[in-house]
Amino acid sequence: MVLQGVECREADVVAFFGDAPAETRVELAGRAVAIGVAGLRAMGVAGHVELVEREFAKLSHQFDRALATTEGQLLERVHSTFDPERAESVSARLAGSVADAHGLCTFVQADICTCRFHYPARKRCCQSV
Repeated sequence: MVLQGVECREADVVAFFGDAPAETRVELAGRAVAIGVAGLRAMGVAGHVELVEREFAKLSHQFDRALATTEGQLLERVHSTFDPERAESVSARLAGSVADAHGLCTFVQADICTCRFHYPARKRCCQSV
């Protein structure tokens, strides 16, 4: 690549090339252009990286919201299934079944004990009561 008629008036560039020996200026200019191109490309990549980071942050935020919603739904399901304070839960129904069964056993036990008064041979059944 040959650059003819390229002019730059930026003080840092003029000072840099002004301090360099005349015989090295052509080589320095070529290196400066190469480094400048690499820098411009890196800036372009950096811009793409920033775009990817922004989009990733959006997706991450959406995922966090969806996860929180799902977590809330799962916790509600666990509570509705196992919370003994909720009448429809498995725990509450099991507690009700146990209480009902205990009430039936107490009723049967009381009935057996009253039998001993009618049937003295059954005294043994009530000795454990």
